[in-house]
Amino acid sequence: MMRLMSWVATLWAIFLLSYGGNVLAVSVDPASVESESFVINYGLNDVWYDPLTDGQGFTITVFEDKGTVFLTWLTYDTELPEPGATADLGDAGQRWLTASGAYEGSQAELVVYSASGGLFDTALPAPQLNPIGSIILQFDDCYSGLITYDLPGIGRSGSIPVERTASGNIALCEALSNSELPAGSCYVSKGDAPAVFNPFFAVWGSSSEDVFAVGGSGTILHYDGTNWTPMTWGGEFGFEGVWGSSSRNVYAVGGVDGFGIAFGIILHYDGACWRQVFSTTDYQFTDVWGSSSTDVYATTSRGPILHFDGKSWKSMRLESGTIAADGASGVWGTGADDVFVVDAGIVWHFDGSSWKLAASCSVGLRYTRPHKHGRLFGTMKATAGSLCLPTPRETAGTFGEAARTMSISWAIRRAKD
Repeated sequence: MMRLMSWVATLWAIFLLSYGGNVLAVSVDPASVESESFVINYGLNDVWYDPLTDGQGFTITVFEDKGTVFLTWLTYDTELPEPGATADLGDAGQRWLTASGAYEGSQAELVVYSASGGLFDTALPAPQLNPIGSIILQFDDCYSGLITYDLPGIGRSGSIPVERTASGNIALCEALSNSELPAGSCYVSKGDAPAVFNPFFAVWGSSSEDVFAVGGSGTILHYDGTNWTPMTWGGEFGFEGVWGSSSRNVYAVGGVDGFGIAFGIILHYDGACWRQVFSTTDYQFTDVWGSSSTDVYATTSRGPILHFDGKSWKSMRLESGTIAADGASGVWGTGADDVFVVDAGIVWHFDGSSWKLAASCSVGLRYTRPHKHGRLFGTMKATAGSLCLPTPRETAGTFGEAARTMSISWAIRRAKD
């Protein structure tokens, strides 16, 4: 295994060549190889090998936002080198191959490439990638997999059972499949889609032909530029927020919190279906926003907010002196170093290194969204006669009787607007 690990660091330059290659379709009967209870995820990123052939093995990298898998195969030639054969670097019989392709469910179909014509640590001549066969990569869980290869050029085909060389990523893999649903499976709605959906609480889109709307009863609709199509429905909870970095990387968050019941859920859409990636019985999720696929925030009805770094969801506490956030209603920002969270009359700001108390008022801000005149606006519930953070261009008004409450639109904006 140590010999295998020593090869790994030399392979990433080859990824730049083979990752962009065309995917060769492989004719396979999905029913014969696919598992319905596991879905490939980036928690599988690791070094894999067959203990019976120590010194050989594979690195596997899953790119969920692209829906692809990149694989390197560290092995040897089919025959031993001639006696006395030498090489300037490494053993004369060492061979490495690369493979890349799309995945769906528990299976990936990859094209195998052999590189030739390059020199050590030299840009020129540029190595050439030649497709030499195919691989079907199959996983049924986070611990083991099966690599089925077909290399017609050398007349070899077969299957290699593989396991991890280390257990560091198993927890992440299982967390990405953590669910009250079967692990990693597509979210399945209950019953037929209703004729009318309501209410809706949030919307996000990557373009005018790719829009997601979420709301009550576990509802997610998708708009393709012509029609709105139900994607999920019939849940005993609602979705409060939706955000994505691309059409193949979208998050919907929600749950329920009240009457002694708390449940929070995060679903992820990979371009094929929605899958549950996080759940809790401690709170409801109230909003979601990110600056990239590796920098995502989800606010909760009580307790911490959660941050996703591309590998796992981790809790973050917002504290400043004697003030600490206990849940939040909304999150939004302009980048990784400019993030706002609001709730209960408090605005928090993250500058890329720490959270700071940015503003406070006697009323509750409900959510954050971009505003054309500034950074932030929200809807707040204001008691009669109270105003929050007036700017030079804002004036107080009369809201009615003292005991009366009402909802008003509010902007924290630049004074020059």
